[in-house]
Amino acid sequence: MKKNHSLLAMTLLGAFTLFNQFQTFAQRSVRGNGNVTSIEHDVKAFSTLEIDGVFNAFIKQGEKESVTVETDENLHEYVRIESKGKTLTISTRKRINFRKKNRMNIYITIRDIDKLKLSGVGNVETENMLHLSALDLRIKCVGNVSLNLEVEDL
Repeated sequence: MKKNHSLLAMTLLGAFTLFNQFQTFAQRSVRGNGNVTSIEHDVKAFSTLEIDGVFNAFIKQGEKESVTVETDENLHEYVRIESKGKTLTISTRKRINFRKKNRMNIYITIRDIDKLKLSGVGNVETENMLHLSALDLRIKCVGNVSLNLEVEDL
């Protein structure tokens, strides 16, 4: 009976190891080409901002909503900017391993938001004071978060 348990444990360990190796190989590695460019994206009005990716995000309050992506020329295609209803989601494509990128910065101009959801890897900071009446703030990211806020209801 002990041999059966040992065999089962070895089989499970082997299967787990193979699964982890498959997950690692399933990722695509992409290298930055060294030519950093900025692309500005017009976005429609939003009240919820979701940030989920491998980049640094800089948020400022202004008159018109916009998103500017600054990264290696060949990496722009891996940044997703999606509007759905009143939610703007900025993310990087899943299963991409960025190698040797010079920078990946996202500059976001907001007018007013009531929900900010941060996840992913990278730093998030405000470039000016954000004056908001209410904010539902959810943070589940790896990196530094530095927000300069004036909020009546947080």
